Amino acid sequence: LGVRVLADSPRRSRATGVAWMDDGDETMGVAVLRVAEKSLAGDPLPPPLTLAQGLPVAAGQKMYLVGYPARDSRLDDLFAESVYGGVYDVKRVSCGRMLALSDLQVVHDCFTAPGSSGAPVIDLESGQVVGIHLINSPGEGRIALSIASPQARSFLAALGISPVAQTAQ
Repeated sequence: LGVRVLADSPRRSRATGVAWMDDGDETMGVAVLRVAEKSLAGDPLPPPLTLAQGLPVAAGQKMYLVGYPARDSRLDDLFAESVYGGVYDVKRVSCGRMLALSDLQVVHDCFTAPGSSGAPVIDLESGQVVGIHLINSPGEGRIALSIASPQARSFLAALGISPVAQTAQ
């Protein structure tokens, strides 16, 4: 995949399973990697991200995603250089806002490139995952699968993962 993990990284961990979901026509695919609870060095891993359930989301809401963008031949070379500085396939944070929301999708304007697919789309204020980035579709925008969608809930339930209910504060 082009991703290099340092052999002495304290967070290097053993993969214990992989799950895959697609919509049948190969336009939407999501993979989840399950890892051991401790790193190979025996250190505990950071807590998992919290999946939003019942979190109010609206157009204009600030969010970000974390992905590993690769070189994108569709981008102008000068523009790509100004954004990435010639460095690709490393973890990056991309900030933006939600543009639209449906029962299935979150449309956002976080900058993405190949390698961003599967990135968690996270509400900036709560830190909860509201979607899983799928695609940057010309004419349709940057699209994420909503964590609240029936497809995501079914997939997560099959993995034994439950979104948490948002509590009033």
